[in-house]
Amino acid sequence: MKHSWFELITGFIALCFAIGFFAYTVKGSQDKNTGEQTFTAHFPTSRGIVRGSEVRINGVVIGRVTKVHIDKQLFEAVVTLAISDSLRLPFDSSLLAQSPLLLGEPVLTLIPGKETTFLQDGDRIVSTASDPSFEELLERALFIVGESAK
Repeated sequence: MKHSWFELITGFIALCFAIGFFAYTVKGSQDKNTGEQTFTAHFPTSRGIVRGSEVRINGVVIGRVTKVHIDKQLFEAVVTLAISDSLRLPFDSSLLAQSPLLLGEPVLTLIPGKETTFLQDGDRIVSTASDPSFEELLERALFIVGESAK
């Protein structure tokens, strides 16, 4: 019996530590101010951008895509993104959808503008563009080769 009491007390102490760690983790995640602002952007094609794709400025991750859907009137991809509210984006900022070349996931690159007025939470980023896909580049190269062979 002496041995089982020792095991019982040790198990109880381990359980208390686990519960304490869990409570600390949950409380810590609730205390954090997410501080995000959301923006939307329209693209002719999503280029593989999905929920969770990264939004970057100069290669630094500043946010994530929260939603991608189709505009039923314009038939464009509508991308909703959330970025840190510590960043103030000039009104003339641009958003570039970049496809990976061979490996990796597509990303959105935010190119800050020069305006002195800033986008507000919920605004639309009007200036958008997409890099040509690998298939489009290959098609252009084959077209040029075909034209030069004539």
